[in-house]
Formats: sequence, C-alpha cells, structure tokens
Amino acid sequence: MKMMKRTTKTQRAQSRRVGGPLRTVKPKTKELYNYSLRTFVRWVALHMSWPQTNEGLDACACAFIMMAWQEGDTRALVGNLISGIGDSEPSLRQWLHGARRLHTAWIKRELGGRCCPMTGWMARAIAGLLLFWNFEREAFVFLLGHYAILRTMDAAGPPVSDFVLRPLLGSGYLNLPDTKTSTRHGRAEAVTLDSPELVNWCAKLCEGMAPGDKLLTTSIGSLRKHFAAAVSTFGSQELDLQLYSMRRGGATEHFRRTGSMAETTMRGRWANFATCKLYVDAALQDKAQLRMLHLRKAKNAQAFLCKYLAALSG
Repeated sequence: MKMMKRTTKTQRAQSRRVGGPLRTVKPKTKELYNYSLRTFVRWVALHMSWPQTNEGLDACACAFIMMAWQEGDTRALVGNLISGIGDSEPSLRQWLHGARRLHTAWIKRELGGRCCPMTGWMARAIAGLLLFWNFEREAFVFLLGHYAILRTMDAAGPPVSDFVLRPLLGSGYLNLPDTKTSTRHGRAEAVTLDSPELVNWCAKLCEGMAPGDKLLTTSIGSLRKHFAAAVSTFGSQELDLQLYSMRRGGATEHFRRTGSMAETTMRGRWANFATCKLYVDAALQDKAQLRMLHLRKAKNAQAFLCKYLAALSG
C-alpha cells in the first residue's frame, strides 16, 4: 500500500495560503445571497414585525415567497434567500420547512426553460464562423466547451497554467480547480483532452503567454455577443440556442456516441444520473439541426475550420 507523504504545519499553511481563504460559496454567489437577504429584510420591516422565534422566521419567509409569487419575481430570488439564510446561519436550515415546501411547489408549477442542445456539426460550424471573423480564441473556447462538456465560465475562465498539453501525443488535460462541483465537494477536477486537433490548437494559442494569463483575452460578454451573431447568420435565431447550449449539446453528443449515461455523467462531472439526464435530449438536438436555415453558410464555415485545423497539424 502506498503511504501518503507527511507534511509539516508550515508546508500545509503555505499551500492553504496559495489556495485562498476557506469558503463555502464563491464570492459572486455570496453577493446573490446577500441581495436576496436584503430584499427580504426590507420587506419584513415594511409589512410585519421582525420574528422573535425560528418558527416565526419560517412564517415570514413563507409570506415573502407568496408575495414574490404574486408580484412576478424570479424563482432565483427565493432560492437564494433560502440558501442565504442557511449559509449565514447553518442552524436555521432545519427550521425553514414551510419555505422549502413553497419553493418546491413553485418549481413544480413553473418549470424553468432549458436551452436547446446543439450537435457537434452545429458547434463546428459556429466555431468556423467565429474563426472566419478572426475571433480565434472565442472559436476555440466554444469548441472546447462543447467537446469537454464544460460550463460556460469553466470554458472561458481557465488560465494557461491549467492546461497540461502533450502535442506530440495529441493528448492532454485541463485542470478545473475552482468549479461549482469542486467547491461543493472540496476536491479539484480535471477533464481529459484526447482530441489532437484541440490539443494542437490550444498549444498554438498558449505560445508566448504567461502561466497566469487567461486563454480567452476578451470578455464573456463579447463571446455571448459574437455567438448570438453567428446563430443569426445561420438563420437559427428562432431556436433557443444560448452559450450554455455547448455544454448541453456536448453531453447529448457524448451519450449518442457512447450509449452510456454513466460515462456521460463522469465526463460532465455531474453528481448523479438524474442531473445528467436533464441535459441529454437527442430529439430536441435533431430538431435544432433540421431547423438551421442557411445550411450552405454552415457548411462553408465548417469547411473553413477543417482547413485551419489541418494546417495546424500539418
């Protein structure tokens, strides 16, 4: 049995300083929690007295949820409120029975919309058009997100140091140290890159960059804008195609290729099959490709991408 290497207190303290402060949620998520908490506190101050018991807090939260439902507020406001209360004071989580039941009822009554998954053919066409428009890094990030089933920020945010590439072998992997799942479960993640095309392309983009530089030098807003322009160019603006379609489409493509929900769940780094199944929708993916109007433009864009990748490998 392999023995674990012992570390000193100084070494552990140094590694923890590099990893940053101990936290349960990301700062941006904390901001959403705080916004919902402030909204809740202001509403309670205007409409009722502040509760003095845990049961009273649950009753106030239920009244607030009923108001939010009637006023047309978003479900995220309520979800962030419940999570924010539990994050600020973990002992209160067990007392929010009524609020959680109302939130569950809201979810069942008002199912959220899901973006349309795109096929690999569509993803390569969009990447080819972005490349034709000289948005090379955005084209790579989009294709990488589809291939590796990445969340949008995971695809757009990694620095050069997170990529470990072996171009001669046509393989590598991408470290994902700070994702939603890694934060939740307390362990870093990684995704294998076994596509020689993507590995060679990534190696080219990383040339001359410092380890801390982000591979995508533009903003996520710019990527969304150019993605929407590409969708419009192909006449697919009536479809519910969003930037997150690359992850959902990548999951569907992987399931169709392997026929294994277990492998798809592992590739997409989901905790269970049920969550993965929400992303896989082969019928909707087929429908999306059939409704792409300007097929000639899409084929030309894909051919442009193929020539570019062939030149890299050659």
